[in-house]
Amino acid sequence: MRKSDLKGVIFLKLLWKNIIVFLALLLAMSPLTACRKTEGAEESTEVSTEAPSAEETADAIVLSDANGAYYTVVRPNKNTDLLAEWTQAVMEYPGAHQNRKLNLPWKSDGSEATGAEILLGFTNRPETREVMESIGYDDFAIVSKGDKIVVAAHREARMREAFIYLCEHLLKIETDENGKASFVYTGDYVFKSDRKFLFDSQNPLTGYSIVYRADSEIVRNAAMELQTKIKEACGIEISVKSDASPETACEIVLGSTNRAISQKHLQGSYSYLSFIINEGKTLLIGSPNDSITAQMAKDFSKNYVEARYSYTFNLEADITVMDTGFTFSESPVLAEGAEMRIMSFNILCELWDSKAVDVESRMQIVMATLLTYSPDVVGLQEVSDKCYQSLRPLFEGSYAFVDTKTERGYTNFSPLAYNTEKVTLLEHGVQTLASGNNVKLRVISWGYFERKSDGARFIVANTHWDLTAMPESRTKQAIEMGDFIVAMREKYKCPAITVGDYNTQDYQEQFQTYLDHSKLSDAGLTARVINRNYKSTHTLFEEQVPAPDIRAIDHVFYSEDIEALYYNMLIDKDILNASDHFPVYADIRFKK
Repeated sequence: MRKSDLKGVIFLKLLWKNIIVFLALLLAMSPLTACRKTEGAEESTEVSTEAPSAEETADAIVLSDANGAYYTVVRPNKNTDLLAEWTQAVMEYPGAHQNRKLNLPWKSDGSEATGAEILLGFTNRPETREVMESIGYDDFAIVSKGDKIVVAAHREARMREAFIYLCEHLLKIETDENGKASFVYTGDYVFKSDRKFLFDSQNPLTGYSIVYRADSEIVRNAAMELQTKIKEACGIEISVKSDASPETACEIVLGSTNRAISQKHLQGSYSYLSFIINEGKTLLIGSPNDSITAQMAKDFSKNYVEARYSYTFNLEADITVMDTGFTFSESPVLAEGAEMRIMSFNILCELWDSKAVDVESRMQIVMATLLTYSPDVVGLQEVSDKCYQSLRPLFEGSYAFVDTKTERGYTNFSPLAYNTEKVTLLEHGVQTLASGNNVKLRVISWGYFERKSDGARFIVANTHWDLTAMPESRTKQAIEMGDFIVAMREKYKCPAITVGDYNTQDYQEQFQTYLDHSKLSDAGLTARVINRNYKSTHTLFEEQVPAPDIRAIDHVFYSEDIEALYYNMLIDKDILNASDHFPVYADIRFKK
């Protein structure tokens, strides 16, 4: 789970003149900008002061005049840099506009509530709580309640926007016909976001319970710790119960239980996977392994359950966070402008490497790689029966194989797999190469796909050519596969990609023969950005020494109606333990 913290705050030690400069800059800002937090990360967004979801009134209130201050600025006793910054900005707003005599006094909410107050943020006043409970998690409000003016939001980013809006639009120095000045609050404003969150006024956190498996002491303890954390942060004590109790709609379920959400996502899954995922009003946190579930509950508390600016915490309405248990060193983010990722990965059959016998452990790394880097389609090579046996339960719900048997009925050692959430398989097949030393390996596996996002159609083919010591056979395979892909493109009238272990480097005759016959290009040579392209094989479990003078034998080829924006050979310490090949992938988009 990735979490960034965009602070941009000015600390209490700033001199008064710097505060004035800062305010002047704020007042010059247009349009109002802010940050938005999604799955733990802050992202830039823009708030329009003309938003149709905004509500504004125009009842002016005099805060101070020549007779003195009528309002006191109140901040939480449990202070933050942001609240300290804006407490000073609001109380000294008149001074920033050359009317220091109109400045307001301030105090913390640890002091008794007396007289009229401007309540900034997470104060202990009942008016603050009332306003916060009336707005959504991504909203902010500046409203008057009796003799209180409440400035409230649930998140730091929205709180900052509320302060900026208050100073830009709702505070004003007015002068009457006699030249007497007064500091005025001009009216209320409420900003309402369209974003949806799990907890809201229709689905309050107070209605939830935390559920653990009845026979698991370690998960029960984790549930009690989570309950304590929520109470400390939000002042809300939700119940803890075992799965021996009746199932209800509003539950935070920890790990493996008899609840439907646990059964769906964790039953039959491998212990290295863990989830934060909701379905309807039910939230699942955890893994099939109790110890990992307990750690996940602690991580959830650390990363999500905080309430420095609010009486509650929240999650996106459709939160889906999956942790593979493996940490890869390279970013999995799709290249800018790309629409798809296509990968090739030779996963090493255990039949010809005595060190590769722990298939199950290696396939967990293979699957973690796929889940992390999320190719739309991947060509796998050397997929033995044992590999299929280990991968099938891991694939459930994420990926699906295409043709695990050849057209002659043998196990297909060179299958395609595709992300079932991203693409739909329309047609498919397997063709055994006429020249080849192994009918299980030397095939062309192909699929005709449709992208779910926009209906774009394309072909992907996967192969594994003969060994480098068999150049004549590979030349025949280059011709046969090249002609095959041209025929497929003529039939389906769409872009095409081919991947595989070609046992051929780019300087060799077979490589050029394939380019000539297929009319394709190699992403490892022509992508707009090439992160790494050299020797793609290594000894299992042993770190590869970079060899820039030796090119990859694993390739991603593409047709002229495709743009290859990024190419990478994924080298990582965990992948060293999975196979004797590194996966290669290309981020692409179709030309319009």
